[in-house]
This record gives sequence, C-alpha cells and structure tokens, in this order.
Amino acid sequence: AYEIGVRLVGSEMCIRDRPQSLTDLRIGLLLHDTGPFSNTKEDGLDVNVEALFKSPAYLEEIGSPKPHVGITINNGSDTNQLYGGLTWNWKFDGGYFVDLSFGATLHDGETETDRTDKKELGCSLLFRESIGLGYVINGPHSVMLHLDHISNAKLCVRNEGLENLGLRYGYSF
Repeated sequence: AYEIGVRLVGSEMCIRDRPQSLTDLRIGLLLHDTGPFSNTKEDGLDVNVEALFKSPAYLEEIGSPKPHVGITINNGSDTNQLYGGLTWNWKFDGGYFVDLSFGATLHDGETETDRTDKKELGCSLLFRESIGLGYVINGPHSVMLHLDHISNAKLCVRNEGLENLGLRYGYSF
C-alpha cells in the first residue's frame, strides 16, 4: 500500500508518497575516503541517501534488523556506491542510539590501478559495514555521526578498502 501526498499536522510534516514498509529516510554529507582503517588516497565529499524498511518476521531470530538500500555519490570523479544490507538499531535513555549495518555494495571505483590518487578495491562487489552514533532531536528527527567501510575481505587480489565519515540527518516515519 502507498500513501499519496504531503500535509502539515501541527509542526509535523507527514510525507505520504511512500511505501508503508519504509520506516526511515536518512541523508548526509560524508568526507570521502576518511576513516581509521584505511589510508586516504581519494578525496572530496559524498552525498549519502539511505532508506530503511520494516524488519520481516523471519529476521526476528537475529535481532529484527531493518533491510536498507542506499547510494553514496562523490562530488568529484572518485568512487560512488550503490548498496544494501541489514541495519540493527539499539536505543538508549536520553534519545541516544547506535546503528550497526552489514551488507554489500556495488561501486564504480578502480579494481586495479597504478594511479596513486585512486584506491585499488579489487572487486566491483564488496562487503559494506557501517556504524552510526545518533541522537533523536525531536519526534521523528535525528542526527548521527556515521562511518562506513567497504572492502572485499581479501577475496580479490587487491584490497585497499575505503571509508567515509560524516553527519547524517534521519527522519523516522
């Protein structure tokens, strides 16, 4: 089922042109190829958009993670990603929360290269993990510090890995 339209209810905006299974929408600005687990070769900023969906009943035994899909687009000519996977969320007192995700990404970066300003990612399909440390500002609005990492777990000859770090805004439906 789909809702159609947008309306204001008090100070809340109800977005209604969405599948009923959509639970969260996140958008952020990330520092490209910046993180603690890999060396920096590529640069620029990334725009990240991610959608999370209701957890199906068959995932209850592993903590009811939400399926997600997303895209990360670099503002230059470096690696872009289209990804999907599962996100686990833990809420704490005071509006704080932690997200952990695991999945796969399809990227347009280099698999092998001699260039010193490009990563050698080895395969076009990679594993993707992320962590988010967040705070619910008010009602459906949240902000989070986000770190993601992609690599092939040494399944391909090359495996430099790539990380993105930044801030994301979240809206929960």
